[in-house]
Amino acid sequence: MKLAALWLFQVPNHDDFSDIDWQSIDIDADFYQDALHWGTLIVDDVTLTSKFDPRVELPDPLLGATNVGICESEPAEIRLYGFGICSVRLVLDISDDVTGDDLKRVGTSLDALASPLAEIGARHLKLDGSASLTKVWSSYVLGTIAQPVVAQRVRAVVDGLTEVVPIVGDDDVYDSLVGNKFSVLNTRGAEAFSQSLELFGRAAVYAAGFYRYERLMIRELLKLASNDREGGRAPRESVAIHNGARLLRAIWTHQFLAAPVNRRQIQSGLWTLWNMDHLVNSVTEMTEKVSAILGARRDEHRNTLTSRLNWVVLATAVMQVVLAVLAVTLSR
Repeated sequence: MKLAALWLFQVPNHDDFSDIDWQSIDIDADFYQDALHWGTLIVDDVTLTSKFDPRVELPDPLLGATNVGICESEPAEIRLYGFGICSVRLVLDISDDVTGDDLKRVGTSLDALASPLAEIGARHLKLDGSASLTKVWSSYVLGTIAQPVVAQRVRAVVDGLTEVVPIVGDDDVYDSLVGNKFSVLNTRGAEAFSQSLELFGRAAVYAAGFYRYERLMIRELLKLASNDREGGRAPRESVAIHNGARLLRAIWTHQFLAAPVNRRQIQSGLWTLWNMDHLVNSVTEMTEKVSAILGARRDEHRNTLTSRLNWVVLATAVMQVVLAVLAVTLSR
């Protein structure tokens, strides 16, 4: 059985999509594909990918849960997304006989890896020594490939362990569910498992992106509302965050539609479980407020400049009149 662990981190000073090359976004590309396969993504949202050997750089990833029968692990993958989220994914082979108590110990042990993983991630992202990754959350997926008996048992274990949303299966995915901490993805083939795990990861990454923008937007709203800006003018940071939050929503919608129709339940199930619609709507409302404030600031600045220009024009006109009077007087 597979155990896929996903850790999500915020990246400091990475508040917008500045690393995405707009020239590479081909909106004229043929998007449509068969509903059972991937559509064409409009933008590559992953700006950096790196891998490392967890057996070399990490302590025993399941220390305290050795009875689950750890086998060899795949190389761990680090991804940096253009909206300031870094993901680290580790896939292990474990025993099929895990219990609910085993999973609790596994979860605790994997949670404890967040700090060393943050250091490894910062090193691979080549962050400044004073900067560090901040953990958002972690989530774990149990998966089987063509093991229906094991799939049913594992689903029952996870269903009694955490809040879950069942995933209605298609020809390749069955007896699966997504949960707050642990999820179960059972597939009939390795490719379907890989695709399902990719969808799961992207749903979690984009959710973390919205949580990040929510905090950034709240901070900017407080600064703008208190006029805590030099000269009362909105800086590039506010505009970047405002535009980034809107772009994140647009790309997430595109990402969701690009996924195979029969696999979208993995994404929508997670977002339903996490009440993400409320968060996305909240971020959208804040972007509208920021937009209104930025617009008002621009109008205020424009009016100030216009007023100053009017005074300059008036003063110039007065000076011209005075000079004309002097010229007439002197000519006499």
